Amino acid sequence: MIGFIKGKIDSKDKDRIIVDVNGVGYEILIPNIERISPPGEDIKVYTYFHVTDKSQALYGFLSLEEKAFFLQLISISDIGPKVALTILSGMELKRLKSAIASGDAPLLQTIPRVGKKIAGRIVIELKDKLKDEKVEDYVSSVDEGMEQDVVSALVGLGFNGTAARNAASAARLKFKDKTPDIEEVIKAALKEISK
Repeated sequence: MIGFIKGKIDSKDKDRIIVDVNGVGYEILIPNIERISPPGEDIKVYTYFHVTDKSQALYGFLSLEEKAFFLQLISISDIGPKVALTILSGMELKRLKSAIASGDAPLLQTIPRVGKKIAGRIVIELKDKLKDEKVEDYVSSVDEGMEQDVVSALVGLGFNGTAARNAASAARLKFKDKTPDIEEVIKAALKEISK
């Protein structure tokens, strides 16, 4: 089992990177590819090696928390590694955990490839496990409608859907006491994307 890989990013594509480790290139499927530095930069990726009769693939994560959550997801029947990767790419990790802990299956259904059945199963299987982790409540004065407007605005500016959703989700957390106007949330989301 490969616990992590540390090396230079040789290339990155829409859902994978190749990491050069002393002249050997490891192809790693990874969520939220927009978080990954450009080729030439050093990277450490925590990995999970998945083998079936027909294929084998290396999945990578930027934190042990993200990897642990991925493993929890694939322990659920009907959720394979590719769907788990889509789920991790579809929403910021804290928000995902908060939605599951609070039983918010409809929010999970906003993620591509997650229908009513899978969302319900995720909540049933992981809700109690996440209670043990003391997941923070995802509290914000920005409602779902405004968040969707921010995502649309970012997509209109040329950002991809996943990057826009993650940035809007992270920006939303910055507003807890006062209700901002949409321009403020868009500015906060643009700062998140540029990180």
